[in-house]
Amino acid sequence: PSVPRFVRRTDKRLRKEARRLEVEQELFGNLKESNITVVVDHVDRSTMGGHDSNTTIVPQISQSKSRFALRDLGDGAVLRPLELDDAFYVNSRWSHASKKSLHMIQQLLWKEVQDPSGIRCCLGVEVQNQREAREGDKNLVACLVRYSNGALGVLHVDEAYRRRGFGAALLREAMQQLSQQQQLAHQEAQSSPQSGCFAFILDGNHASEALFSKLGWVKENPNAKRGTGRRRAPRKWVYPPPNSFRVRT
Repeated sequence: PSVPRFVRRTDKRLRKEARRLEVEQELFGNLKESNITVVVDHVDRSTMGGHDSNTTIVPQISQSKSRFALRDLGDGAVLRPLELDDAFYVNSRWSHASKKSLHMIQQLLWKEVQDPSGIRCCLGVEVQNQREAREGDKNLVACLVRYSNGALGVLHVDEAYRRRGFGAALLREAMQQLSQQQQLAHQEAQSSPQSGCFAFILDGNHASEALFSKLGWVKENPNAKRGTGRRRAPRKWVYPPPNSFRVRT
């Protein structure tokens, strides 16, 4: 029997996606291996022969990548910005993953790489202990992304690595990055700073609610009726809290 048309289309799309990722890996995957990085605004092919074999010419966007300082979380764990090939891990851990979600996550990561400010809010925790390494995931065990609308989400820590503070470290670092971004925008535009960070947490997600509350987040509308079962709804959480929610000291 002939293969259904939607199956052929899916196979063709997967082949094109795999080829695109191969090209991106060839362009950006060898940056860590090079000894010297020449950052230019425009690559002139006629001048490429003037550099030695240890020199890599990359676009200007790579300059922002080096501004993020990796954080050592102890026990072989490192907090780092997510890379393009980490999109597969993020998508596999997202409870709302769909046929189009992988492409959306790749766009989010690519947009951050291109950000000239060097602010990185799409973050991950990588375990470098070889005894705990898992083939195919590049040792990535936790992630957090920032959606195109500015909300933080997809906060996930693999079950075997929970209760080590990875989730709190990801959220705290993203909050610091967003604060720096808002300060830069305020200085450049000479306008009032933005309101802060926000995220949406589904009713009944007690682990996320406890974590966000611990770091000072509050519900934007704490008096909203709580849903159960199919009526559960994502509630907006904000930081810093509005003046009416702040505790006086």
